[in-house]
Amino acid sequence: MNIMELGAFGEFVGSIGVIVTLVYLAIQIRQNTAQQKKSELDSRASAVNASAAALRDARRDIYQDAELSDIWLKGMSQPDELSEIEYLRYRLMIQNTVDGIWDIHSRTTVTGLSPEIWDSM
Repeated sequence: MNIMELGAFGEFVGSIGVIVTLVYLAIQIRQNTAQQKKSELDSRASAVNASAAALRDARRDIYQDAELSDIWLKGMSQPDELSEIEYLRYRLMIQNTVDGIWDIHSRTTVTGLSPEIWDSM
């Protein structure tokens, strides 16, 4: 084998190495893209769960406490009959609910959550 043949063989081996490297990089990029999509979906699901948890907590406070349930019912049907303290508590309950809904709406518009999630909440 002369020097020309060795040079040609070296170029052939080098080109095979380049092809193998490109295939490897393509596989790595595909795996990385899939992982990023999964991570984005996980983060969106976590955001929705956090928003829904805030609303569940606000509702739980109302149904677990008879006094708050009475205030809620009176505030929904006869708000003029609430005392000052009841009115304050009712306003805070409403504010917690609105904050939870606003959080879901913000996450929908800012982070690109699907509008179906907003509609379902």
